[in-house]
Amino acid sequence: MRRRRPLCACTPVLAAIVALLAPVADALADAPPYDEETEREAEGEVVIVGLDRAPGRALVIYPTRCTDSLRILSLREDEAEDAPRLAERAALDRDDFAEVVEGAALEVFDGDNYCERSGLYAVPRGPVLDRLRTATPQERQRLFAEEATILRSTIRLPSPAPVVPIRSRLQSVQETLRVLGVAADALILGVESHRYTFRGGQVQAVPIGAAARPELPRRSLPEGAIAAAGAALPGWEERVLKDRSQGTGDREAAERGDAAPAEGMSDAATATGDAASTAGEDGPATGGATMGAVSTGVATTGVASTGVASTGIASTGVASTGTTSTSTASTDAASLSASGARAPAEDEARESTEDDAEAEPPDRRTRLWITALIAGMISFGALAMIRRDRRGRR
Repeated sequence: MRRRRPLCACTPVLAAIVALLAPVADALADAPPYDEETEREAEGEVVIVGLDRAPGRALVIYPTRCTDSLRILSLREDEAEDAPRLAERAALDRDDFAEVVEGAALEVFDGDNYCERSGLYAVPRGPVLDRLRTATPQERQRLFAEEATILRSTIRLPSPAPVVPIRSRLQSVQETLRVLGVAADALILGVESHRYTFRGGQVQAVPIGAAARPELPRRSLPEGAIAAAGAALPGWEERVLKDRSQGTGDREAAERGDAAPAEGMSDAATATGDAASTAGEDGPATGGATMGAVSTGVATTGVASTGVASTGIASTGVASTGTTSTSTASTDAASLSASGARAPAEDEARESTEDDAEAEPPDRRTRLWITALIAGMISFGALAMIRRDRRGRR
């Protein structure tokens, strides 16, 4: 009778390796696109107003989710092989776009490995909109990409989960975008206002009035800065449209969502912003959080920006063309430099204590590396055992 070969002695070790590596792979695949040691997600929301400025057009958000059809199309493996799967999913994946309702919160998809973030489009009512509604997911994707009459917005929609510094007091932000008009190549939008909610329930409504969104504040803004921004708000739509018609550099940066410094900022305002941004974690800094498209500023012609941009309020350019508003910049500089003294001392101490007491999440990446190192050591040991077992059989 032929003797049966015993199982390799390393079988339990190999099973342990598989058990260890599986969660590591899953964790790495699910790792967020930001540094968990220093950053976290806040809540974001966006509403659109002024739809009457786009007559004869419907505003459409696309995609509202990453459907199976869009995942298949993103891989682009083989059109012939993909056709049956796309036909099977066509009826189930028709809800990948939605028409915008005035003042209603948008369902923004943040993008993933297969689909890009939701975009906002102006679609002509009539045959084009009808085709969009009845098209298959593949045809609809082609329409958004190739149809010349479908215009994309000049501002990228903000993330529904904006990333902020981990010690930021900001909990959520609601952005209001206003339709300013329709150009030959784009749907022109402007950021009208932000509504911030901070830890402790404090809410601030901040006028923006700019062609690009500003950085998000880490803590509540000085009342003087908000008042200055409100005073500069009248006529901001006309200024944005004029700046877009006169300059292209900042407009192109805003459309791409690239970071660029605001032009026309006076030296006083710039110095104030630098001082505020380096004031420390518990100072009045606004600190580098964005909602997906960083503040790029607005192209201006000899216009000095107010100092409000340094506090998380967009550069509005309140001065008239060809002049420099030194009084506004000086006022904002003074209000910002004194903002730390404006708050009561006990409130500052309480907020600092709360920030220090806030629990920081464990270093997830360190745990993953340790687990991977252990798994690697076990793997080397298993390979050595396998080689020794094979030599013994010989």
